[in-house]
Amino acid sequence: MRSNMDWKSIQAQTPSLGGDDLRYLKDLYDEEVDFTDLFIKKLIDALKRSPFAGNTLLIITADHGEEFKDHGQMGHGNSLYQELLHVPLLLWAPKRITPGRISTWVSTYDIAPTLAGMEPLAAAPQYAGRALPLTEEGETERDLFLSVQYKPKVAPQRIEAIVRRPYKFIRDFKASRAQLFNIENDPLERDNLISTQPDVATSLRERLERSFTDLAPFNTEPQQVDHPWGDVELNRLRSIGYFAGK
Repeated sequence: MRSNMDWKSIQAQTPSLGGDDLRYLKDLYDEEVDFTDLFIKKLIDALKRSPFAGNTLLIITADHGEEFKDHGQMGHGNSLYQELLHVPLLLWAPKRITPGRISTWVSTYDIAPTLAGMEPLAAAPQYAGRALPLTEEGETERDLFLSVQYKPKVAPQRIEAIVRRPYKFIRDFKASRAQLFNIENDPLERDNLISTQPDVATSLRERLERSFTDLAPFNTEPQQVDHPWGDVELNRLRSIGYFAGK
């Protein structure tokens, strides 16, 4: 493996990646996490020293994780396993939020209604999520729904999932495959329970099928927008996989 390879070239080598090459990529990723963590601390320290700390709400999260052949693939956007879904979500607001850790399972869908709840709007829109639990009191678990859909040149991909603690049910339409995991007992998702717990699988599959009807009002069609980027910016985005074409 060469140190100057772009992400698409690395993905093309996925079947043969292993050993030192895979460890090298994981180490690079860990270094990025450490680098980001360092500057988050610098940002919070600067806010504490500023006059803005009292009316600042800082939210730190991620849109996805990365897979390093945990389930045979590299990157993201091609599965709904925990290595892609279990992302950090931190809220910092010293005048409004008591420090603590919430064990309730939540979604990034919940960020917008949380903001709306902290700063009430005259005409608040309807949200797919709900305000994040800022304390453990009175909070109940609810089903979380996930999907990934895209249309590469070879064949369309569609994967949907539902999480109902402690289970996750995944349905991969392209592969004609269903999987059921107890992600509390099996966080690496190695033991597919689809044949040993069929009643749980059926209940979750039926709820998953209904969920996308419930969420239909929140779906919007993607829109093409003009952008001011030049060739340098576009080539950087292509190198990390954000543009498939030229």
